[in-house]
Amino acid sequence: MSTIHGLLDVRCVGCGNWGTHGCAQCLHTALRAPINLTMSGVPVFALGAYRGPLRDIVRAVKFSGERALLGRLAPAVESLGARFPGAVAIPVPASRSGFVARGFHLTRRIAHRTGLRTSTALVLDDSGSQRQRRRIGRLRGRPMHVARRALRPGTRVVIVDDVITTGATVRSAIDACRLAGLTVVGAIALAATPPVGNHGDSFPNVPVRV
Repeated sequence: MSTIHGLLDVRCVGCGNWGTHGCAQCLHTALRAPINLTMSGVPVFALGAYRGPLRDIVRAVKFSGERALLGRLAPAVESLGARFPGAVAIPVPASRSGFVARGFHLTRRIAHRTGLRTSTALVLDDSGSQRQRRRIGRLRGRPMHVARRALRPGTRVVIVDDVITTGATVRSAIDACRLAGLTVVGAIALAATPPVGNHGDSFPNVPVRV
């Protein structure tokens, strides 16, 4: 009886059906069109476009505390990490307000799911929330730097973010790593917002293990 009550108490964040926070159908839909693009000469991989079930899942993790949903995406995230064997995953640092609101560092959790060694080498030069910044501010990126002696120069690194919108944050992270002498070989995100006028159909698909 307790199991039945448990199922009836849970609804899918995507379709609203009862039984699980993220049903198999919504998960399949969320991961069926992964994205591959390039920023600052670096290959960037995302599980999919920031819309539909994937957007619902990411928002539930970020803003509703549904951390278990990240585990449903773990195999796909690990398959992206496998593209960069031997590299170190560096999560984009969270703002102070973002950490307080969620109670955990989402990008750190994503980085751990890549299966790569992780390092919190990146440090924000400002602590303001990205959500509160105007679009012009987002286009300029967030100033950040690599902590002194965090990693040896020449270390191969992969930038990890949750959602790529304008791409400015990832570019800032790439610039900071390069300035510190690190070799940026890629970037990984849960989702990416397609460019204006592009609904994601022209993004080349990348095989992802679900």
